[in-house]
Amino acid sequence: STPVIANDLPLWRDGRQDEIGLKTELFAQRLAVNVAWFRIRQSNVSIPNPERQTDPDAPEQLISDLGDRGFEFELNGGLTPHLSVIAAYTELRLRDSLGRPVRAVADRNAALLLNYHRSLGEGRRLSLSFSVTHAGERPGDTTAVNFTPLGVPTRQSFRIPAYETVNLGASYR
Repeated sequence: STPVIANDLPLWRDGRQDEIGLKTELFAQRLAVNVAWFRIRQSNVSIPNPERQTDPDAPEQLISDLGDRGFEFELNGGLTPHLSVIAAYTELRLRDSLGRPVRAVADRNAALLLNYHRSLGEGRRLSLSFSVTHAGERPGDTTAVNFTPLGVPTRQSFRIPAYETVNLGASYR
């Protein structure tokens, strides 16, 4: 538990995390593989209230209980003496107490980095790298109210589309 102040009121934020995983090393401990499943619950999480920007009488923060569950996979180390890799994939389901996704948090994210490096003698070294990251689709805003006048939970007004970035790099010393 952690004490917090939200909207000038003292609250306790409580959390619990359960996680189980497997870890192994391959190729004479040059390559590590990690797989984990997790479940996290938090109460009284505060976020800025978007209504406050246009209505100074609106509460400064919104308070919600959050739940998250998912799994992650990681791979890092040397595939060969000259080629190394870092790879990660996470699939999660972070939701508020009404089952709505949380602003700016994607359900799926992934990244890969490959680095080729070679000594060319006399202190010279060449390194080439390639990376790609994927950020999944995610909500772009937070709802100002929890329910419509008919008692239906409100939804976010827009979503940010998934995207990928690719980077190439080279160095010579």
